[in-house]
Amino acid sequence: MLKLNDSNNAPRGFTLLEIMVAVSIIAIVSTAIYQLHFFSLSESHRAHLEAQCLLLAQKKLSEVEGFHGDTLNSASGDFGEDFPGFRWELQVNGIESDILKETGKDLKRIDLRVFSDRSSVLYAIRVYRFFR
Repeated sequence: MLKLNDSNNAPRGFTLLEIMVAVSIIAIVSTAIYQLHFFSLSESHRAHLEAQCLLLAQKKLSEVEGFHGDTLNSASGDFGEDFPGFRWELQVNGIESDILKETGKDLKRIDLRVFSDRSSVLYAIRVYRFFR
C-alpha cells in the first residue's frame, strides 16, 4: 500500500537557516585562512629582501676591504642593473684613542647600510678595521 502523505517517509531537505549558518561558518574560516596566507606571503617576501640586503652588504664590505685606508671615504650608491631597487650608504670615520695612540690612526670605523627601495627593509652593519 502506498501512502502519499506519510510525513515519516517524505524526503527532508536543509532549511534556509541551516544553509545560512553553514555559509557563515565557511566565510569566517575562509577569511581567516586568507589573512594567514597573505601574512605568510608578505613575510616570505620580506625575508627574501633581508637576505638579499645581507648578501649585498657582504659584497660591499669585501670591496671596501680592498681599499687602502687613506683612499677609503664615505660614499653612497646603488648596485647597478643586477640588483635594481637596492642602495647602499658607507660612512667611514677615523678612531682616536688614548690607549692605541699612534696605532689608532690606522683604525677606521665603517658603517654600512644596505636598503631596498621597494620596502622598508634595512640591513646595517658596523665594523672596525685596521688599514696600513
